[in-house]
Amino acid sequence: MGIVRRVLSRAHRIETSRPASRVRVSLRGHVLAESDHPLLLQEGRLRPRWYLPRADVQAELLPSDTHTTCPFKGEASYHSVRLPDGGVEEDLVWYYPEPIAAVRELGDHVCFYGERVQTEVVGQPE
Repeated sequence: MGIVRRVLSRAHRIETSRPASRVRVSLRGHVLAESDHPLLLQEGRLRPRWYLPRADVQAELLPSDTHTTCPFKGEASYHSVRLPDGGVEEDLVWYYPEPIAAVRELGDHVCFYGERVQTEVVGQPE
């Protein structure tokens, strides 16, 4: 596991690592994604976020018109998720189609809102 520390300003630091962990994301009993190649991002005092390779997402992702901008990562685009029961969770996933150079490893990874899903790391709840 390598940790990359970047000081992006005096008050802001981003650390990324690739822990040797299996991460499973689910919602109401439906597995949305599962990966042996997660990327853990820790940004300042914000909650740590798991970014998973897009290829490891099992859920149906629906394009969204939502976009936000982070001065430290770039412009984020969002997806809603269609669940097997037909329900749709709006803007549940974000990703950076063209992350800034300092965090280019976020490319081809998605992040689920940890506050809205269940995340298990190596079989234990986060």
